[in-house]
Amino acid sequence: MPCYRCGVRQTDPERGKSPWRRGVVRDQLVLICPACQESTDWTPEHVTLVPARGTGGPDTSALADEVGRALDRLLGRS
Repeated sequence: MPCYRCGVRQTDPERGKSPWRRGVVRDQLVLICPACQESTDWTPEHVTLVPARGTGGPDTSALADEVGRALDRLLGRS
């Protein structure tokens, strides 16, 4: 999946946490590359960030279910 802002493709990450951020825009999952995170103001564009799993943040299972349902609607899956 390419970066939402610049279109660069994600490469296989090194071991450990990925520097790419995940978000949702108009019911679509998007990725934001590290360069765009540093160089542009991308959060005001209504990007809702998706917390990384296992970070001790809020339970994301409801959000994951919602994103899954949105993708099913967009892809025409029942």
